[in-house]
Amino acid sequence: MLSSQLVFELRAMFRTGATPAALIARIAERHAGDPHLDATVRAYFRDAFHIPMIRIGLEQVQDIAAGGDVPGLTERYAPQIARTRHEWDDTVAAGGEAVPDPESIPELAASWGRMDDEARAFVRRLIATASRSQASAAALAVLLDRQLSPTG
Repeated sequence: MLSSQLVFELRAMFRTGATPAALIARIAERHAGDPHLDATVRAYFRDAFHIPMIRIGLEQVQDIAAGGDVPGLTERYAPQIARTRHEWDDTVAAGGEAVPDPESIPELAASWGRMDDEARAFVRRLIATASRSQASAAALAVLLDRQLSPTG
């Protein structure tokens, strides 16, 4: 079973510059003794970063956990994680633009300090979803306008 806390931690690690190898090492640390550690790593990358398949075997995961490295891992997967960031990161919206800080929204500012981490994450996801929906609606309006215009 995947830990939602570890998913949260992996995302935070990537935001602060962790490499895919560092992410894998953290998963290996939390799931030490897992006989299917490579499958567990793939599941976390799928859940945390929306990467459908990371090609890594058990020996490679064990090498990384022991402090080794897998050549090309960062070059192959860091760009994929960055490309899907708007899907999993509640601090960015669809175009990669920053989502407003909830503490800067007057209606939330007074209660923000009283919310636990789960509630704050939920509010951030709601704001990011609203931002993405607004961007999608604006794009659809432009397309509709082009279709309906006499020169379109």
